[in-house]
Amino acid sequence: MSFLTLYFHQQQWSADMIFDIPFAENWQAIEPENRGWSKDKKYHIVDKQGKHLLLRLADISQKDKKKQEFFWMQQLFIHNIPMSEPINFGICNNGQSVYSLLNWIEGQDAINWLEQHNEQLQYEAGLQAGKHLQKIHQLAAPPQTISPRQEAENIYQEKLTRYD
Repeated sequence: MSFLTLYFHQQQWSADMIFDIPFAENWQAIEPENRGWSKDKKYHIVDKQGKHLLLRLADISQKDKKKQEFFWMQQLFIHNIPMSEPINFGICNNGQSVYSLLNWIEGQDAINWLEQHNEQLQYEAGLQAGKHLQKIHQLAAPPQTISPRQEAENIYQEKLTRYD
């Protein structure tokens, strides 16, 4: 049984959900990724050449927001902010979803990393993160319909409701 059959059997989705994404036929493994605060459906993909990717799917109603998000990820990447490289953005699932395809970055959750390292390394990581944040703040911010604070509060509240 191929991974595609297994994957779609487990998820009970049609192949159209992702197979209208360019080069999806080159994917040999796909695993759901449930970490993070986003409501996007996220998947860790390995293609036939062994390249690891992150696929993010969102409802088509989020198209404009996700397109702008992808554009700003490209801008941050161009300015050497350490992050996943944005590869492609488009519509999939027979026009019902949008996708963002990014380079996968192997890592570990910050809380786990912090527990495993001494205060000096934690401090140095914080300084490095601050330098990256300073670079981000030097870029012009995208126009938003709601304030960043309200956006953060909305995300936090949504995350809390998942645990109720």
